[in-house]
Amino acid sequence: MAEQRAPLETEQHLRRRGLRVTRPRVLVLESVTGAATPLSHADVVVRLAASGLDRATIYRNLQTLADVGLLRRVEAGDRVFRFEGVGDGTAPPLHAVAHAHFVCTACGEVRCLPDDGPFRPNAADVPGAAKGRPLEVQLRGTCEACVS
Repeated sequence: MAEQRAPLETEQHLRRRGLRVTRPRVLVLESVTGAATPLSHADVVVRLAASGLDRATIYRNLQTLADVGLLRRVEAGDRVFRFEGVGDGTAPPLHAVAHAHFVCTACGEVRCLPDDGPFRPNAADVPGAAKGRPLEVQLRGTCEACVS
């Protein structure tokens, strides 16, 4: 059986950030960027269970991809980092890619809020000293599933 090749876009994103293209990096990057919500290390381990990658390899790759700006770390106040993609990987880490998240106080789910919503970290009314710096906006409450 022939080895599956990573999509050219993924390879280009990795190379643009000075990283070698490896199977674990491709799998981790695609797993996180393909998700609808930020994923924890444990979430990625579950998603990649069939790949044969061990927990440590996944963890190291999440950290590396975040360090070079291909993924963004999200901390929802529960001491668990979650990771999300940052578009095409051309923006500097945490710059012009920050957006608001909803955190359910009952189940801990973290989900992205729309970029055009009322919580825009890069909106015109954000204080000048905060522009271009790491900025996180979180809305906390109870999700639909926990209310029912």
